[in-house]
Amino acid sequence: MKIGIRLKLIVFSLCLVLLVGGSISIYSIYEGRGRILENFQTNAASITALLAQTIVNDLYSLALRGLRRRLESARLNPDISHTSVLDMEVRMLTDGSQDNALRDQLLTDAFTEEMLLKSDWISRNEQGGLKVGGPVFAPD
Repeated sequence: MKIGIRLKLIVFSLCLVLLVGGSISIYSIYEGRGRILENFQTNAASITALLAQTIVNDLYSLALRGLRRRLESARLNPDISHTSVLDMEVRMLTDGSQDNALRDQLLTDAFTEEMLLKSDWISRNEQGGLKVGGPVFAPD
């Protein structure tokens, strides 16, 4: 069976359209994912900074019950799964839970070590979630 030149051109054109369309679609998905992640990081940083502003007084007076209550209420936001407050020695003050199981434990993960070296908020996409952390400065 002999295939005509017209059929070859139609098949070639169709393959070319599919190739170009597929490439554009894949690029759009890639760019869209990056923009969504960037937008999510910006929102997470602003939520975290706002939360940090609300705990300054409790942190300054080391009112752990007030800290725990504020962190626990912050987790009512479905975008927040974990909250914690560390001191300068990376010792856990409170994790926002009633039992506070991690209190006085040292955190030595890579994100915490990097956070100590920075003077501003940082974020990292880790384990299917976004980690955000940074310093909380007291008025004095």
